[in-house]
Amino acid sequence: MNLLNNLNERQKQAVLHTEGPLLILAGAGSGKTTVMTRRIAYLVKEKNVYPSSILAVTFTNNAANEMKERINTLIGEDGTGMWVGTFHSISLRILRRDAKLVGYDNNFVIYDEDDKKKLLTELSQKAGIDTKYVSISSLRSKISDLKNRLISPEEYMRMSETDFKDKKIAQVYLDYTATLKSNNALDFDDIILKALELLAEHEDVLDYYRRKFKYVMVDEYQDTNEPQFQFVRLLSSYYKNICVVGDDDQSIYGWRGADITNILNFEKSFENAAVIKLEQNYRSTDYIIRSANAVIKHNTKRMDKTLFTEIGKGEPVILCNTYDETAEAEFVCRQIKSLVDSGEYKYNDFAVMYRTNFQSRTLEDVFVKYGLKYNMVGSLRFYERKEIKDIISYLRFIVNDRDEESLKRVLNVPPRGIGDKTMEKLTETAQNNEQSLFVTMMDAAEYNILPEKMCARLGDFCNIFLELSAEDGILSPVEIIEKLLEMSGYMEWLKESSDKQKEERIANIGEFVAAAAQYTKDNSENATLAGFLENMALSSDTDDLGKAGVSLMTIHAAKGCEYPVVFLTGMEQGLFPLTYDEEAKKEEERRLFYVGITRAKKLLYVTWANSRWKFKDRESTLKSEFINELPKECIKFVSPQDRGPKQRLSYSFDDTEKSGQTRKTPSFGRPIDTSSFRNTAPQSTAVSSKYNVGNRVQHTRYGTGTIQNISSQGGVTVLEIMFDGVGVKRFDAALAVLKIID
Repeated sequence: MNLLNNLNERQKQAVLHTEGPLLILAGAGSGKTTVMTRRIAYLVKEKNVYPSSILAVTFTNNAANEMKERINTLIGEDGTGMWVGTFHSISLRILRRDAKLVGYDNNFVIYDEDDKKKLLTELSQKAGIDTKYVSISSLRSKISDLKNRLISPEEYMRMSETDFKDKKIAQVYLDYTATLKSNNALDFDDIILKALELLAEHEDVLDYYRRKFKYVMVDEYQDTNEPQFQFVRLLSSYYKNICVVGDDDQSIYGWRGADITNILNFEKSFENAAVIKLEQNYRSTDYIIRSANAVIKHNTKRMDKTLFTEIGKGEPVILCNTYDETAEAEFVCRQIKSLVDSGEYKYNDFAVMYRTNFQSRTLEDVFVKYGLKYNMVGSLRFYERKEIKDIISYLRFIVNDRDEESLKRVLNVPPRGIGDKTMEKLTETAQNNEQSLFVTMMDAAEYNILPEKMCARLGDFCNIFLELSAEDGILSPVEIIEKLLEMSGYMEWLKESSDKQKEERIANIGEFVAAAAQYTKDNSENATLAGFLENMALSSDTDDLGKAGVSLMTIHAAKGCEYPVVFLTGMEQGLFPLTYDEEAKKEEERRLFYVGITRAKKLLYVTWANSRWKFKDRESTLKSEFINELPKECIKFVSPQDRGPKQRLSYSFDDTEKSGQTRKTPSFGRPIDTSSFRNTAPQSTAVSSKYNVGNRVQHTRYGTGTIQNISSQGGVTVLEIMFDGVGVKRFDAALAVLKIID
């Protein structure tokens, strides 16, 4: 076949440009995999390059397998001997040959996450680290981060001289590294680091591989970290025929070590580098592409490029502002059902995306309510997440003291130093005395089987359940959960940890508290803890829905995916973007929005709510600043009650809205009955009369603050409060739990 068939001019240039450093700046949906595989085939078939002289590196096994399949289709057996794989698989091949040069036998083993966890647990105990304040998961993340920043244990020990906590971590890092080496073992991060060490410190080994690989290609280059950059730099240092493919506008993994400067500085890092931009998008319609371009141009740290498409104009981007997150989820469900009923789409054609995992809870509940099939992509269902299952286990035992499986799950969560040997003694004693495990824990001191200190720990643990069980029926479900979080130390434990996922876990618990608050509000005096657990179980009982259906996912999980119809939900300040002031982080947030936009092929919906539960309070929200960056000629507002594409109504902006200076309520083409948004919309006029501007108020979470403003938004009275040392928070006056103190 002609390897240049069906390629546009820029794609042809990229295939034919084989010598010297080359950056293929591949915009979203621009056919980068096609270009990479055609380029490799061109080298073999037309340039007569030996396949064994070609190295192609990517990030995932799936991407590597897809590349191999495409290459085999193009050149068949001629591709035998080519190295195509992930950074880790390529590094392993190199290490297996010369591991002894970096102090390992060639039969070294790879420690998985469980092995790593067990070893770090042992070393933490040896170092005297209290896992209540430094969890094992946070320790794992910290050591991984240090390795990927090329900071050795010795260097980190020097950096931590003045900090007691960091010095302890440095000692564990030092011991961990030494133990791995004595065990002839590597962890996942070490695979690349040791291969890099081998190449950097042994000139003969480096010379062999850099002469072997005449052509080096790297996919998703914007996601590389420092060790990966150094690795490919060394391997391409002889012939200098390095070709990297990536898109700086899709660099969204800075939080896990990806360094966007690797792609931005490519021309500085590799002398005489060429840049070819792939700007024609083959995925999305014109309205969607123009919207994506307009948004990403607000970033300052990027390489200039402008996507275009020849697919057609398509439909404008649909914007919808709803009363709250439940109304938002209901709007999404109505739209999906209407589009499926029209016969034009199937459920698999839809993706609903959000910034953080906790947002899936409301969506999942409403999807179950509507009977719509859905599939969680790249993450657990809300009620299956570890921190949620932990809290549920506490609550189940409060309601049912015979549920010993729930008791065992949380016995050492947060860590209380209650190990397996203690559990064995307690279980044996309980069986011998024919009594429950819980009773045995309470009476442990009487059996003289455990040290006094351990009996005291067990007593403190049991008191949590005794006290909260006594208050079940007196306190509301949300009050019991808040008290549980305080008494168990669970929230404090999460906050003090250095786990990279702690903010997300805290947000998930906040959403769980919000679910309890919503249940308490909806059921008033009939709200019980058992009722809440039952209601939650019904919402989460979705195993029969199977894998087919609408895809629910974070935008991070959507990278590399495409769908005919995409919903981007929760577009609110402080949620998306997640940060307000750090410009570098805000630029990554904007890139994330860009990735979300460019997943859509035909229809794109962008939605946000006027208020959202945050823990047990309903707080007013502000529209995301990113929405103001969408071009006005490419968007269309619709009513939250709209039931399909045929009923879409446009919205005309006035000068104030165009300037983005004031948040306004859209004026739709016909009057909207706001009472239909939610039957539970609060009537807050009477409530607001007890508050005045200047009142000092007390809030259980934010402390003391001053009411700065009281306003009406869509029939809801909004209190704007400046909390001391926290900042401004907004509340629905009808739902806010506030005590007037002055």
